[in-house]
Amino acid sequence: MEKLENVSIVRSAFIIDEVKYKISKSQRKFAILTISDGEERYELPVWPELYAQKSSLLQENQLVYAILQIERNDNTIKLQCKWLEDLANVDDKLIKQYDDTYDKLKESIHTEDFRKKRNGFVKRGENFINSLKIRINAEKFRFTKVLELKEIFKANPGKTKVELEFYLENNKIAHLEIDSALSVNYKEELKSKILSLQGIVDVLSN
Repeated sequence: MEKLENVSIVRSAFIIDEVKYKISKSQRKFAILTISDGEERYELPVWPELYAQKSSLLQENQLVYAILQIERNDNTIKLQCKWLEDLANVDDKLIKQYDDTYDKLKESIHTEDFRKKRNGFVKRGENFINSLKIRINAEKFRFTKVLELKEIFKANPGKTKVELEFYLENNKIAHLEIDSALSVNYKEELKSKILSLQGIVDVLSN
């Protein structure tokens, strides 16, 4: 999940490890599921509206097919269940419903993000750098420097996307967009650290 954007809609299949039943302040039933991706365990709330439709599925060791909304805030991950079905019952009709729901939820996330940006809810500093292009001499750059570059990115987490451009005799031979999980907080100190690595020709900010 580390590679996902701050708010993402994803398709998922998983086994329910544990179910806790709750009552909301408005006296409606809902459930908190414990699920796992094989490495970490997560809490997944199933809110009253979906609970009323799918409560019979909410059992330990039940294999389900779902659409999840995942929100990342610093080191915290919050899940919400948007659609749920027994994996054993999936047929062509359910797959179409699943795909349609997934597309609508993805679109709603993009629309909401656009609305917030338009209305000023998503604010960045006046000097915010959107992207960083690192130009590299492919002949002089060694694999060990890739690891050093990655550690520099990790030590300076932020929102500025990073791109690598590889050159050979002034001709660009490759272009690589670094995963958003390794976006950086751009500062002149960061630029100096990157330029200190052998094979780095230039660092351009946008």
